[in-house]
Amino acid sequence: MQSAASEPTHIDLARLISGSWSLFVARPGTHVLAFLVVVCGGALTLGFAAAPLLVGYLRVIDRLRRDEDAELGDVLEGLSSFAPAFLCGLITAAAIAIGAALIVLPGVVVAVVWAYGLWFVALRDKSATDALAASWGIARANTSSLVLVLLTAVALNFVGGLLVVGLLVTGPLALIFMTSGFAELDRA
Repeated sequence: MQSAASEPTHIDLARLISGSWSLFVARPGTHVLAFLVVVCGGALTLGFAAAPLLVGYLRVIDRLRRDEDAELGDVLEGLSSFAPAFLCGLITAAAIAIGAALIVLPGVVVAVVWAYGLWFVALRDKSATDALAASWGIARANTSSLVLVLLTAVALNFVGGLLVVGLLVTGPLALIFMTSGFAELDRA
C-alpha cells in the first residue's frame, strides 16, 4: 500500500474502462454467472454469504486480469475467508447505515473510505479491521482518484439499472473496473 507521504496515484479512466470492458468480453459468461452466484447466493443465505462470495468473485476477476486461469466454481473459494469477509461487510454496511441515518453525508464518507475493504480481504488476505484500515489508507492518499473510480462504477450501474437485464453486464463490469482501480491505487 502507498505511504501517506507518497504522491497520489492518478487514474487513467479511459484505459481502466477499456481494459475492464476487454476483460468482460473475453469471458462474459463467466462474469455474468459469477455475478449471479454472488447475488443469488447472498439472497438465499439472507445476506450471510454475500460478502464471502463477492470475495471469491474478486479473486476470480484478479486472476483473469493477470491472465491466470480461473473458473466459475472458484467464486466459492471466497467461503474460505468467511469470517473476515462477513465481518468487513457487516461493519461497513452498519457504519454506512448509521452514517446515512445521520443526514446522509457521513454514510457517503464511510462508503468512500471503506470502499476497498473487501478487496483487501480478497486480494491481500487481510483481517476485517486491517482491511478497513488499509482501505482508509487508499482513501486518504488518493481521494480524488478513488472518488472518480467509485462515481464511474455507480454511473455504470445506474445505466445498467435503466435496462431490463443491464445490471447483468454493468454489475460485473463495475466490479472488474473497481478491481483494476484497486490494482492501480494499492501499489506496494
